[in-house]
Amino acid sequence: MNKQHALLLALLVSVAVNLLILGYALGRQGQRLQEPPPAEWAVRRLDDSSRRLVRQRMAADAKRIRPLRADVARALGNVRRAAVADEFDPEALDRALAHMREVRTRYESVVHEGLVSVASELPREQRLALLRAALEHRVGAKRGAQRAPADQTPGIKKPSSPDGRSR
Repeated sequence: MNKQHALLLALLVSVAVNLLILGYALGRQGQRLQEPPPAEWAVRRLDDSSRRLVRQRMAADAKRIRPLRADVARALGNVRRAAVADEFDPEALDRALAHMREVRTRYESVVHEGLVSVASELPREQRLALLRAALEHRVGAKRGAQRAPADQTPGIKKPSSPDGRSR
């Protein structure tokens, strides 16, 4: 095989690998687009007309809720950083936890306000189904995911026993 053939073969292999990677990335993006919308858990048990009403209201409230959810995520990050800091500062953790409570209270107030508003427009059966779903839903849970134990949360290690071994 001469140099030109080897170079051409290398070029073809490179193009094939790049196309494979691009196809994988685009395929993954398409899968994300097909996932149910956020809070689909809330409308799963509702009839079509109630589902449409709740989705419309959720879409209208999303502009107010989205920044609050981002605030909650940042506050949780601050708590995690304070908890795993090399130089542990109990006061810093206490401040981070207090801030997270404040942020979550604001977020939950807006969510609850929307829930009460839309629930008041639903027939009794649909209202109960929506409220049951809301009460059963775990905050922060991903679709079908189980909540990770504290020792599996990134940045938080399982406590050890006094003799230094993990429990």
